[in-house]
Amino acid sequence: MITLHSEKFQKLIENSAKLRAEHKYIAAIFLIEELLSEMESDCLLNAYLEIIYAAIEFGDEEKLKQYIPKLRAIDSEIPVVKKYNQY
Repeated sequence: MITLHSEKFQKLIENSAKLRAEHKYIAAIFLIEELLSEMESDCLLNAYLEIIYAAIEFGDEEKLKQYIPKLRAIDSEIPVVKKYNQY
């Protein structure tokens, strides 16, 4: 399992952020999604946020519809959840 403080998780988030910076949004989303099933639950907030940020930057409403409710279930007070409350 991938844990929140593991080097693997830190690198994963870092690599996804780099892909987003290079405007490779689909690759950033896929990088996180392919490892979601291996993550401990405490990783999911950060993983979902990373996916959501890439989806916003790319304009992928389907991913927002998929992940905003998941993030809301963890923490409904996160600003991005409030901003995209329609999902």
